[in-house]
Amino acid sequence: MTEAKSKKTTVNEYIANHKGIVLIFLLITMTLTFVAPLKSFILQWLIDASSKENALKYLLLGSVITILSFILELLSRNLATKIKCESINSIRQKIVERVLRKKMDKYLMGENADIVSILTNDMRIIYDDYYTALYNIILYAGMMFFALCMYIYINPSLLIFVALASLAPLVLPRFLDKRLKITREQYSTEIGKYTSYIGDIFKGFEIIKQFNVISNFNNIHIKRAANVSDKEGTLQKNINLSITMSSFLGDILFFIILLLGMFLYFDGKITIGYMVAAANLSNYVMSPCKIISQQYASLKSTKGIRKKVDDIIKEAMECKEKEEIEEIEEIEEIDEISQVVWTNVGFSYHNTDEPVLNNVNMTWEKEDKIALLGKSGSGKTTLIKIFCKYYNNYQGKVLIDSKDLKKINIDSFYKKIGIVSQNTYLFNDTIRNNICLYDSYSEDEIEYALIKAGIIDYINTLPDGLDTHIIENGKNLSGGQAQRLALARAIIRKKEILIIDEGTTGLDMETAQDIMDNILGFKGMLIMITHDIHGKYMKHFNKKYYINNGEMNLIT
Repeated sequence: MTEAKSKKTTVNEYIANHKGIVLIFLLITMTLTFVAPLKSFILQWLIDASSKENALKYLLLGSVITILSFILELLSRNLATKIKCESINSIRQKIVERVLRKKMDKYLMGENADIVSILTNDMRIIYDDYYTALYNIILYAGMMFFALCMYIYINPSLLIFVALASLAPLVLPRFLDKRLKITREQYSTEIGKYTSYIGDIFKGFEIIKQFNVISNFNNIHIKRAANVSDKEGTLQKNINLSITMSSFLGDILFFIILLLGMFLYFDGKITIGYMVAAANLSNYVMSPCKIISQQYASLKSTKGIRKKVDDIIKEAMECKEKEEIEEIEEIEEIDEISQVVWTNVGFSYHNTDEPVLNNVNMTWEKEDKIALLGKSGSGKTTLIKIFCKYYNNYQGKVLIDSKDLKKINIDSFYKKIGIVSQNTYLFNDTIRNNICLYDSYSEDEIEYALIKAGIIDYINTLPDGLDTHIIENGKNLSGGQAQRLALARAIIRKKEILIIDEGTTGLDMETAQDIMDNILGFKGMLIMITHDIHGKYMKHFNKKYYINNGEMNLIT
């Protein structure tokens, strides 16, 4: 990867690619940093005014400066918010796009809970402690610079003392940077582990209840929650130390300015008005010192998290380049599927030498109705996953109309096949969107799919019909209803091949028979995994294979 490409993988990519809005933001913010400290002179103008008329003019000018400062600050903060939000959005889009474009075998092997933590907890940290800190450093450093310049106007000697005194609040808290960085990374790691564990509890809730192991999981949660609390407490204590140290040093600076201003006034070198201005102006040196110190510490503490995000995005870019090369190798497009030929196909998972499939040989034709039978773990679902291009590291060959499956473009292939998995997943959305998956279908097409799936009558009883909202993964549906919605999802797409993994599990015999009658009327290749070897509909399958220990046997 070239250097130019690698630079685009940082958390600052949005800023680098949107120079126009960044330039406008900087111009407005720099103008604000000059105008804001000018408010310190309003009292000086009034105190030192030579007449009532001049005092009124200065009061009007002060009002204009105050209003202008308000408008500029509002614009500056709103533009900063836009840049921060868009930057976070850009990062999230890149990470999620990478996840969605993962090859299925890489996804199944990945640690996806860690990605959730990065998209939520780490993005919040980057927003607050990196982007916001960066904005505050720019804003208050500008104010501090112009305030110091204004001290030259009041009396050059003030600048020397103020500049030297302001170094302490900026420099001393830097000694805490390393400790803050370490504790921030420790907290991020611990919160990632905690998020993953909570996800496991929610996904495995039924098992926890059924096996009556609530106390076991609760005890583990207490320990893990305590670890998170400890890490967060340590982090906050270090932040608090940095804040209070900066505050104390800033207070010292204020007294130094007052003391020096008093001496200059009694020596006749400045007026009482300028002494007041110098005291007010110290707020634009003292406060920025504290804020810059704190924000710099926060910014530095995010280094490990930013590196983690950068590494993920860089990996995504590298994987994308690699996939583009692989896609070039997947040169075959398919218009239709007439025949599938399996020749000496074998497969083992990466963590074992035990074959899941062994020397599979068979031929599927366009109108075949195929039943795959066998015990759980016999290799039926693995065979389907190979056919669906989840895995390419199998031995032997699978030919689609004489074209090697490994070389067939996956997008082209998926346009031809519809899949109903055993573990049906329904999105937290409406029934309509769960069936259409945001593709456009007519009401007639949706109704046809619902009839074929045997769920039209149930949906007609719902007050909101197709617009009924499904709770997380179909918790307000029965298992059979969820399966039938998944079946409708596949039927509506009118694929050439329909693959069903245990499509009638959880259904009563009458409903299962009705659905099978509809499915067997499918005009195309039907592949069905089932345990129901004695079902009445089995006679309608013209090819029945029994898989035992990875061996494929044709039942005649």
